[in-house]
Amino acid sequence: MKSNALIYCCIVVICFGCKSYKTKYLYSLDDFRPELRANLEVLLNEGYIGDNNEIAYSYLNDKTSKTELLKIFKSEHPLLRGLAYRVLSRKNLIDSGQLLIQNLNDSAKILYGDHYGEYHESLSDFYIHQSRMKTNIESEKLFYIIAEKNPSLRYLAILPEHFKKRDSSIYKIIKTQFIRTETNNNYKLRLGSILAEFKRNEDTTKLGELILLNRRFLFDDKERFYLMLDIIKEFPADCFLGKIEKYLPEYKHWKDRFYSGKKIGEGHNEIIFSLIHFKSKKAAKLIDEIINNDFFNDTYITKEEFVYEFHKKLTENNCEAFESIIKKYENIAKAFEKKHIIRIPPMESDIIDDLVIKRNPNHW
Repeated sequence: MKSNALIYCCIVVICFGCKSYKTKYLYSLDDFRPELRANLEVLLNEGYIGDNNEIAYSYLNDKTSKTELLKIFKSEHPLLRGLAYRVLSRKNLIDSGQLLIQNLNDSAKILYGDHYGEYHESLSDFYIHQSRMKTNIESEKLFYIIAEKNPSLRYLAILPEHFKKRDSSIYKIIKTQFIRTETNNNYKLRLGSILAEFKRNEDTTKLGELILLNRRFLFDDKERFYLMLDIIKEFPADCFLGKIEKYLPEYKHWKDRFYSGKKIGEGHNEIIFSLIHFKSKKAAKLIDEIINNDFFNDTYITKEEFVYEFHKKLTENNCEAFESIIKKYENIAKAFEKKHIIRIPPMESDIIDDLVIKRNPNHW
């Protein structure tokens, strides 16, 4: 019995004790030469890609070969894969388009930053962000590749901004992903804003729900709030007007309670100005109520300036429904303009000629 038990233990050790726990990636830090490894560890400890340690990043950029960079790109650390791709792409050492397509399923999350802000997203999105302007892949072609390989990528909802056309195939892809995306986030709002461009009545219910879900993000997440407004601007469906009408009293109570006496910036009025896109008598009535009930209170502008700005936008978007309200506030708007707006008359052509300096061709 003892001998059988010993044999069984040996089998277990052979089968399981010798199992390799190496990840699907080919390389780890141990696989790099000591000097390179030391610099990679510095970059890893920073935990993000952006304004990295100058000495360590310079080493990666200037003293690391293409072969080594490609090994780092196949390493188990997501941050190092991102750094390697960044250097390879910026130095044009690779066909970044081909490498991008091969790695559209790298779902590991990293933190990276640029002059626009910080992002926490998948490496695949980071690869697109780094190489989109350098590849020979057009935005539209890349869109369809992403839709086929990994439609959950953020760039699926960004690339269509650069398209010249909107066709049914794009609509089908965007709508499918919009329905699949259950999380209420910026990605879903971007999909929603593209969906709104098609102005299909079958989408109003879902888009209306999304507007309501994101109505409070003015004070918490400006990007999300403005994406919500994009849906309204692209597709001012009548049912959306009802959503805004329900929201305004709640918004005013919320603002007065938590932001009374504070200057909360121009975003405050964007939800109100969005009513202009509806071009209906109901919208005109709601605008009138807003002006009379001082919804602009405690913002960065006075009532007179608010009326002036609103009147200017109404005039720019004039329609039959707005004629009476434009006329109603015309005198207040003109009075503000006369007092505060300085208009410089155009110069006569002969005066302009006198101001032109005829330069000596030998003087630069």
